[in-house]
Amino acid sequence: MKKLKCILIDDEPRNLELLTYYIEKYCPDLQIDAAFSERSKAEVYLKDEDNRSAVDILFLDLILDEGTGFDLLNQMDYADIHIVICTAHDEFALKAIQYEVVDYLLKPTEIQDLQQTIEKIKDKLKHDEKQVYDAEALSKFSNNGYGLDKPVIIKNKNAIELVSSKDIVL
Repeated sequence: MKKLKCILIDDEPRNLELLTYYIEKYCPDLQIDAAFSERSKAEVYLKDEDNRSAVDILFLDLILDEGTGFDLLNQMDYADIHIVICTAHDEFALKAIQYEVVDYLLKPTEIQDLQQTIEKIKDKLKHDEKQVYDAEALSKFSNNGYGLDKPVIIKNKNAIELVSSKDIVL
């Protein structure tokens, strides 16, 4: 597997240094392309389509020098980027779910938590390469008497919708 490219955004340089050290020492499958301690510089970097499309993982602090990590996510298309929140604030965990983050790591970051997060991302990437549909979800329609008149929950970063299963094309 090729190295996964990541960028780090944290307003505290010491935290950036520590996360950089952890990734370089304990996560050999990752390559750090950029690290930012200022939101404005990160935003400029991520607005460039070539830069953004090359990013596999974004390690993001929530409290930044200007605004929040959520503000930054609202300014960009991150559909193909695995977002990992790294923060000392546990009170934003529920909000992070709306942004479909891969993981929510509390500072101080534990090495094993970081490694588990990377494994989760690698597993997800393997799964996405092999399968374009969710076989488990499809089996519910055929094996459990799931009627075509029942709604299916579809979630995205902005909402959770109930869609009639007969409106879904398989």
